Amino acid sequence: KLDKADDDIVNALVKALNEDTNLNVRLAAMDALSKFHEQEHVRKALIASLATQTDPVVQINLIRLLVELKEKESLKELLRITNDEELLPAVKDEAHVGILKLS
Repeated sequence: KLDKADDDIVNALVKALNEDTNLNVRLAAMDALSKFHEQEHVRKALIASLATQTDPVVQINLIRLLVELKEKESLKELLRITNDEELLPAVKDEAHVGILKLS
């Protein structure tokens, strides 16, 4: 119900998104962060989180969120994902679609 998140809230949510072992907690943190997407440091944290995520569900949802937010700053990271041979094809495909939508 907050309109703007202070740094402590953002940092706690980013930590949960990047480090919690529970998938549902990470997805909930991402959802909570999305509500503060107008804050630049939140958008940057979401983009940076792409590099740390290993769960395909989180990766795909994060890509979709960044595309929905029209976050062109994520293009470099999306390109990296499409070239990462270790990622699942579904994640790479989602990143490729994201690049097309943001370009």
